[in-house]
Amino acid sequence: MPLYLTSATYFTGSNLVIWSVCIGICVAICAYFVQKHSIGGFINRLLSEECSDAESAKSLEDLGFGRNFIVKLALFDNKPLRNTVILADSSNLKKVKRGIFASPTFANARFYIPVDKSEKAKALCNHSIKWYLLPILIIVSIFVAYIATLILPIVMSML
Repeated sequence: MPLYLTSATYFTGSNLVIWSVCIGICVAICAYFVQKHSIGGFINRLLSEECSDAESAKSLEDLGFGRNFIVKLALFDNKPLRNTVILADSSNLKKVKRGIFASPTFANARFYIPVDKSEKAKALCNHSIKWYLLPILIIVSIFVAYIATLILPIVMSML
């Protein structure tokens, strides 16, 4: 059984499947952290700026999220975040045709969180998972994958 990761025969068969799943889990962990903290930061900024009605609503540029792609994706129509974060004036919202999809530009769009939905917004941006857990989770998943590549051939030979 080869123990070197540089071996040409190591990444074949079951080892390839195990390491592919491990890489997928690591990418999913990273995507979850980035998405959770981007949207949480946006909601925290709206709450700290006291944007609670259409008059006090602020644009993405004013809040410092003008170039944040993840927040813009979360603010599209029919997304769960739009139930909490309200668009102040939808008449200014332009839709740009990109390929077969029409997506909003959010250039002049202003957003706010109504007072009755502020508790729901605080629950959405709850940072119960800290950044220092990201490398720990990745290291643990790599360790589990490595152990699985060592144990799986032994278990398969018993069958």
